[in-house]
Amino acid sequence: MARASRTVLIVENGHNRGEAIGRMAKIAGLEVQLARAYRGEPLPRPQSARVIILTGGPGSVCDPPPSDSAFLGRVLEFTQLAIERWTPIIGICLGHQMIARALNGKVVRRARREVGIRRIYPLLSAGSENAEGSELRAFVFHQDHVPEAPPGCTVTFRSDGCAVQGFNHRERPLHGLQFHPEIAGPQAQSILRWWYSENIVPFRKLDDAAAFDAKPAQELLLNLIRQYTVKTTVGGAVSEMS
Repeated sequence: MARASRTVLIVENGHNRGEAIGRMAKIAGLEVQLARAYRGEPLPRPQSARVIILTGGPGSVCDPPPSDSAFLGRVLEFTQLAIERWTPIIGICLGHQMIARALNGKVVRRARREVGIRRIYPLLSAGSENAEGSELRAFVFHQDHVPEAPPGCTVTFRSDGCAVQGFNHRERPLHGLQFHPEIAGPQAQSILRWWYSENIVPFRKLDDAAAFDAKPAQELLLNLIRQYTVKTTVGGAVSEMS
């Protein structure tokens, strides 16, 4: 196994959900370890990684999982243990919701799914927006959402359709993102074509991906990975990456 100081552990909660994230971690010069939790692969000790990334997936933390999503209970326990160990965690979509649930925050289901491209607005702190023009566009695909900042957290991103597009913990190295910063235009267009032609449940159609530039959102994720791999907080003390 790669040394913990250089390892990004990607916990996949759905098929191929970690591929783009892994490429980005490698851009940052880091080693990538992939744990396909949805296949029942074992999860390593949380402290074996410098940072853990929990991917999105088709499952839900709102209801008792069906048999094909029973692994989510194991991932939630793993997330709680990683939080206790002060291991940095970045959660995307379902991973974002899993961090919230592990912190005893709320995760609720909307009446309709949101699918498409959203304008995401960064916040300096809860209720305080960044300078005009700083928003980015990102792909969203979710029905469950986090309606308010979990205990100990601050909202970092919002959109017109979602009050908590992101949050971070004020003490521990935890950051959740409801949107998908890793998904670029071609992949977004492919997903949208499939969804609009095949969906059989109510959904809210958002902007299409015709002029979608994913680079700002991808750079945001890359900066988060770098931030948590350069230094991390352990029990209140800052430790530089070795």
